[in-house]
Amino acid sequence: MPQGYSKAQRYPAILDVHGGPKAAYGTVFFHEMQVWASAGYVVMFCNPYGGDGKGDAFSDMRGKYGTTD
Repeated sequence: MPQGYSKAQRYPAILDVHGGPKAAYGTVFFHEMQVWASAGYVVMFCNPYGGDGKGDAFSDMRGKYGTTD
């Protein structure tokens, strides 16, 4: 949340969606999200499910960027 956040005010928002089947956002410090928040944005991030659980062949993106990702 931006510094000085108020429920009575509207803010621009950024939704940062994790983009890969084999990794996930964890509970760590993300500097880029802090930069966005300091610029006045409400920042949300999520780990959508979908690709994980379909096996290594499905999630192996080597040589497939821009085609099946």
